[in-house]
Amino acid sequence: MKIFSVVDASIKKTVDFAGRADALSALQTPDWEGLTQNWADGRLKLAWTAQLLKLRTELAEIFTHGDYRPLEVEGPHRDHVIAFARRRGRDAAIVAVARHFAPFSQAGRAWPSAASFDGMIGVDGFSIEGVGDPGKALPLSMLFQSLPMAVLKARIETAPAQARKRVRA
Repeated sequence: MKIFSVVDASIKKTVDFAGRADALSALQTPDWEGLTQNWADGRLKLAWTAQLLKLRTELAEIFTHGDYRPLEVEGPHRDHVIAFARRRGRDAAIVAVARHFAPFSQAGRAWPSAASFDGMIGVDGFSIEGVGDPGKALPLSMLFQSLPMAVLKARIETAPAQARKRVRA
């Protein structure tokens, strides 16, 4: 096992790359609830980053060339959530992230629960993988079941509007 030291502004940090590789392979199917209970050990961040990179690879065209569309968040906690869709053709990714956690986490002393978030994200026009028929909105408490953030694969139900050519008379 090789351990490397990194000097950063006179603070010596040791990174156990072999240990991180072992932890990463153990997190192929993360137990999000277990990881959130021990969030300070870094495994949660490692698992979430790995999941995001995997999704980024699967949806490369959407994230590289897709357009951005903000999604409306409604409800009492709308100011605590950022939501948007990245779209390319009929493929999409819906991203929702909670922010300003203090009211939901006992000022940072506890992990925020999904039930704490009261509101909905507008997803009219999208079908979302693994959700069934979302209707026009998804509850925040459903989206944040595992973590206070979600990235979902989606499809646009209706074809995107094409720009009309101008016809001159």
